[in-house]
Amino acid sequence: MIPANVCATCKLTHNDRAMLTIPIFHIHGLLASTLAPLDSGGTVIIPTRLSLSFWSDFTAYTATWYTGTPTSHALILQLPHPTPIPPSLRFIRRGSGPLFPPLYQTLSTTFSVPILNNYAMTEASGQIASNPLFPSPTNPPSVGIATSLDILILDPQDRSLPPDTEGEICIRGPSVMSGYPDNEAANAVAFTPDGFFRTGDFGRCDGAGWVFLEGRGREVINKGGEKISPAELDDVLAWHPAVVEAAAFAVEDELYGQDVGVAIGLGWRRGLVRWR
Repeated sequence: MIPANVCATCKLTHNDRAMLTIPIFHIHGLLASTLAPLDSGGTVIIPTRLSLSFWSDFTAYTATWYTGTPTSHALILQLPHPTPIPPSLRFIRRGSGPLFPPLYQTLSTTFSVPILNNYAMTEASGQIASNPLFPSPTNPPSVGIATSLDILILDPQDRSLPPDTEGEICIRGPSVMSGYPDNEAANAVAFTPDGFFRTGDFGRCDGAGWVFLEGRGREVINKGGEKISPAELDDVLAWHPAVVEAAAFAVEDELYGQDVGVAIGLGWRRGLVRWR
């Protein structure tokens, strides 16, 4: 089902050729990068590694798309790429982490093709929602529209919330796991009484069904009573040109209870200049 969902949102055909950029022992690499193109009757190009020859291989094998993590996208942007960009490239897909606005804009400007944002998790067998490919409209800040499952936004009392109201994203459908074997206590926490899986992600849906992620509910930092959203800090940090990935998190503090900790991933061949 999930490969078929990726085929539908990406409009894959037997003429498409996917360039693999991530290991197939990850659900992203297995389902979206490998099984989806094969399900459409297309081709998967499997290099030995993500290397300097990415674009020459992409051109030589007439690849039409690739999907990758934010890190792989950042690395690919730093590789020498041909001018003009290979005309066979139809779109680029993102998975396995948030695509911060600076990276999205750079990808879009550099390659001049649609950048498909999506929302996925292993417990849902991969794709939960996705931006569709042209001629359907895309909505870059959103992770897309639900694909073959139901999405509810719930408040702490498990009440369904109206459009554009933030709450926990809960999902139900044939692609969602049925539960943890022999662990009723975990299942009671993970599922609502009517069978919706609690993702632990917080977000909202607008009136047209577009899903917007706001952050992880359990990751909110409580600094002396001040609630701080790690996702907002991540977005700010990601605007720095040297930063590829950023993650803010809570650290213990004797005075405030919690304080802000930050981990960042620097771009290829960049190093830490100063620590304070």
